[in-house]
Amino acid sequence: MAVLTDEIKDIVLRGIAMEGHIALKRHEGLLAKRLRALTDDQVLALTAQIQEIENGTAGAVDPAVESLATLWRQKLLSADEEESNATRSEVFGVLTARDSWSFTRQELSQAVDAARKESIERTEKMNALQIAIDEEMKIMAIGVEDEGALAETRDFISKKLKSASPKPSVKASRKLLKLLRSVAAVVAL
Repeated sequence: MAVLTDEIKDIVLRGIAMEGHIALKRHEGLLAKRLRALTDDQVLALTAQIQEIENGTAGAVDPAVESLATLWRQKLLSADEEESNATRSEVFGVLTARDSWSFTRQELSQAVDAARKESIERTEKMNALQIAIDEEMKIMAIGVEDEGALAETRDFISKKLKSASPKPSVKASRKLLKLLRSVAAVVAL
């Protein structure tokens, strides 16, 4: 991990609030001067950190924690009540093993319920969209027998209808995954 000097961090933070064109140019010049003074190792580390941020892997979650949390979420949201209840018991068992959490069992239970409801709504919206696409295809495909043209028409209709309809929400599902990650991090230790 790149460790920038406090002076460079301070320069960057001061530049965030600047608005004037000339002030920004002077600020960039000062920052460039300080960055040129970095050693090759510091530049390589900083470059690697910037690439991680651009790739979206900076501060990434441990793969074992992510995989366990994702598995739990899938099972909690599954239609199979027995599997869902067994997973809920497993997760709540981990919760009781430790006293200090940033959330309560009730909050986790509410997050599961909200994510389940959201998942059902998302499935219904996707099914309705598929039905609308099929209905449009019946109208648009009359007299067209070329498979390539039918595929292009289906793609066009799909894009048109998807852009016109609101995107299904995944907010509750993400919140649930975040809570499950913190529980899974304790298990993965």
